Formats: sequence, structure tokens, C-alpha cells
Amino acid sequence: PEGPIAALGAALGSTVGRLFRVTPRQRRALLIAGCAAGIGAIFRCPLGGALFAAAVLYREPEFEADGIVPGFIASVVGYTAFMSFWGFGEPLLPGAGRLVFTSAAELPPYLLLGVLCGLVSVLMGASFRVVSDHLLPRSRLPYWLAPAVGGLATGALACLLPQVMDGRYAFVRNMLDGSMLATDGVVDWWWWTRLLALVVVGKCVATALTVGSGASGGVLGPSVFIGGATGALCG
Repeated sequence: PEGPIAALGAALGSTVGRLFRVTPRQRRALLIAGCAAGIGAIFRCPLGGALFAAAVLYREPEFEADGIVPGFIASVVGYTAFMSFWGFGEPLLPGAGRLVFTSAAELPPYLLLGVLCGLVSVLMGASFRVVSDHLLPRSRLPYWLAPAVGGLATGALACLLPQVMDGRYAFVRNMLDGSMLATDGVVDWWWWTRLLALVVVGKCVATALTVGSGASGGVLGPSVFIGGATGALCG
């Protein structure tokens, strides 16, 4: 639901701007606000929704300044409206509230995590380019057949690594609450490290095969999954 709600929220914001015949600059601010409201609601994080919308849609700094305050307001309102129907107190990732900052000694691992996430982002982008710019043109498949072949390849990968098919963050949730790691010493930490590394790489490849081949889908949800798995790998 993450990718569609970002697009729908942005489209609603732009439509409101056209309806009231505001200036193009104001319409862009409304587009940011609509995207922020959708992301803040579906992820249940109004602060994150506003920051995401202001950062992901624009490359020119002057537009971000205009959109970030409306984005905060719209994101809080969108989150409040959403939770009024679904009920408060149920975060997307249960247990995250117990993770608190206690010491500056905790900061160095996040330096490593930042570098690691940057490298994984490069890998994800390269995977897309390989599929969409190299494999797909060379295959000369019809446009209607390419997504089917990409889906078949993704399914074959999932037979070897089922975690890549997780679209609801169950794998990340189980890593977060520790239930997946409760193996009573059957496997060691290096086994988990290898598995998580395979999941990160496999999810990058599976997403590239799916979306890069022209199939329906987006990269926002997979990016969240890959980021969470990369954090678990770093841990």
C-alpha cells in the first residue's frame, strides 16, 4: 500500500491546487502535502511522512522549504484521520517504542549502518539498470510478455529464498521482536549473518526483476524491507 498511497496523495494535492487555480509553486507544495499525508497515515509516522515527501519528490532546495511545513500539517492530519478509524496504539512495527537511546557509545555502529545502506542502495539501483537497460532490451520480448517472465524469475528466486516475497514486513517484524532469533543455539550468529546478506541481495534482485521488467509495483515498500534487513545484518 505504500507506493500507491504516495501517488494517490500527491495526485489529490495537485488536483486540489488545480481546483482552486493556485500558482504552480503552490500546487507543488500541495502535491508534497498530499504525499506526506498518505505516507504519514499508512506508515503511522507523521514526522517521517513529512520528511519523506519533502525529500523524495524534489531536487531543488527552494521547493523543499515551501513544502515541508504544509507537509508536516497534512501528515499529522492524515495520520489522525487514519488512526481515528483504525485505532491508536498499533504501530507498524510493534516493539519499536522500546528501542531508546541511552549512550553515545551506541552511535558508532550507525556510522557503519549508514555506509552499508548506501552501498545496498547502489546495488539496488544497479540491479534495476541491469534488468531494464540491458537484459530486457536484449531479450526482445514483447512488452506484454516481459512482466510475466520477470514474475517467473522472481518466483524461481523465491523458491530458493522465500523471504523475498514478504510484502508485509513480517520478516523485519520477527527480527525486531527477536522471535526469529530464538533458535536455542541451533544456529550461530554467522549463520544469521549469511542469511540476512542473502535476503538483502535477493530482495534487490527480486524487486528489479519485478518492477524492472514492467510489472505492477513500486520500490518504496521493498526499500523499507531492504533497509530493515540491512539494519538487522549490521546488528
